[in-house]
Amino acid sequence: MVGAERSRVTQMNPLRADVRLVTRLYAAIALLLIALFGVFQALAVADLAETAKGEVAYHLEQTGRLVESLMGDRRFDDALADSLGATHELRVTLIGADGAVLGDSDVEASRLSLVENHAGRPEVSEALDGRVGVAERMSSTVDRLFVYVAVPSRGRAIRFASSRAADHRAASKARWWMFLVLLVGLVIAYPIARWASSGIVRRLQRAEGALVDLAGGDLKARAQLTGVDRVASVGQAIDRLADALEERVEESDTRADNLRALFDGLEDAVAFVDADGTLQIRNPALERWVGQSVRIGDRLDELFKSPDIISAVNRAQVGETVTEELRFGNRIVLLSTRPHRGGAVLTLLDLTTLRSVEGVRRDFVANVSHELRTPLTSIMGFAEAIVGGELASETAHGFGERILANAARMRSLVDDLLDLSLIESGSWSPTLENVMPGAVALEVWNDLVGREVIALRIDDPDKLALEADDSAVRQILRNLLGNAIRYAPGGTRIVVGVRREGDSVRVDVSDEGPGISPEHLHRVFERFYRVDPARSREEGGTGLGLAIVKHLVGGHGGQVGIESEEGRGTTVWFTLPVAGRLIP
Repeated sequence: MVGAERSRVTQMNPLRADVRLVTRLYAAIALLLIALFGVFQALAVADLAETAKGEVAYHLEQTGRLVESLMGDRRFDDALADSLGATHELRVTLIGADGAVLGDSDVEASRLSLVENHAGRPEVSEALDGRVGVAERMSSTVDRLFVYVAVPSRGRAIRFASSRAADHRAASKARWWMFLVLLVGLVIAYPIARWASSGIVRRLQRAEGALVDLAGGDLKARAQLTGVDRVASVGQAIDRLADALEERVEESDTRADNLRALFDGLEDAVAFVDADGTLQIRNPALERWVGQSVRIGDRLDELFKSPDIISAVNRAQVGETVTEELRFGNRIVLLSTRPHRGGAVLTLLDLTTLRSVEGVRRDFVANVSHELRTPLTSIMGFAEAIVGGELASETAHGFGERILANAARMRSLVDDLLDLSLIESGSWSPTLENVMPGAVALEVWNDLVGREVIALRIDDPDKLALEADDSAVRQILRNLLGNAIRYAPGGTRIVVGVRREGDSVRVDVSDEGPGISPEHLHRVFERFYRVDPARSREEGGTGLGLAIVKHLVGGHGGQVGIESEEGRGTTVWFTLPVAGRLIP
């Protein structure tokens, strides 16, 4: 109900604003008209009064001169004054040389004695001095406003007076006509004010509409007002503001999208919780960490059961920054919390891979050191014996051969390490060509085999070709056949099988050796891992052959695996892309 009322009031506001603007404009016009009317009336009435006074005075003077010329030596008395007043429809006063009133057309003869001496009257004084006198004042005798004109007559004065009542009636009539004109003007002024204000209101409504749309989120809204008046200036300022606002919002949205992409793309879990421990912001990685759907508003202590995480967040909420490494399930985690707006920002960084790599690196250094220590110790011992000079020539020759063998073993180890480092660094990429694995296996066999008691069989009925790097395939087969020769007993056979599997060619290298127990199978492709370390070293193995095979095959996008049973031999297999044609 409140919302509906508010909506109704909002809809009425433009109408009320329109009415107020019309009212104010009309009031301004009305006040201007009234002020102009007042000034004009005052000036006009004053001018009319002055003009009327002048005309009356002129008429009275002319009448007085005419009467004076006709009077001659006639005696001044009240009867003569009454006769002249009736003839000319004027008030006529006859005044003696001493200023005494001898007759007055408006005063009865019986009351003349009560009329005061007029010698002090300005117009009478002028006439008694021989000049025409003019004056305007209220008559104390008859209590009316008169214009007096006195003309000299043989030392006496004849005064004619005309009442201003008629002039006042004319002025009053003029005032009423002007007032009527004012009323008509005021009536006409209202539609003029409404017409004048309607254009302003429409333009203001356009400006207001643009502001409302902008406030509502429509950044394309513009007032689009033209002109040079104040309203147009306001509309143009709104449009400039809208342009700047739209540009700023676009920049802000772009930055927000970029930050959101970075935030959402983090593998690390990032979250912000408020002072109550309620989740306010989180990235998608947090769901992977907790293993369930996470929504804004969830409580952190319900998502994480780790007391270490909850404790770190609680400490950050009171202003402490916490950074520590802990175990979270089967992962090693770097936990970081810092205070922010009364809550805490939580970051979880997975260090499991890093710590695993560090462990592999430590094992690698230890293995390399171990692998190099034995031949170096032998070399130093034999060399010291030879340098002593007390050995027979046959013995010294044998020691030299042992030194040479250990040096060759060290060189083989260094070569394998360099090959493995090159492959793992990513700087190596295969040069693809058609390679026949059966033919390559035979060539490698002829270079490797040293015992006639071991036989080779190439099982490649379709003579399939690989799309692979020739030197890589040779190194793969050399390592696999070398391992098979190393572990296969005399009188047995090594089989190289080649067959197609979809878009790949699978190559198997099988021997009839002692096999490998199941607990070792998942580790045979690790560096320096040996099922039988003593025998492997005796046979000259470096412990890196299968690791190199795994990386070379992976560099082609293929797969590698091993199948073995104790006492029943071992098969190591790999797949590489087929060349797409058969070799006849």
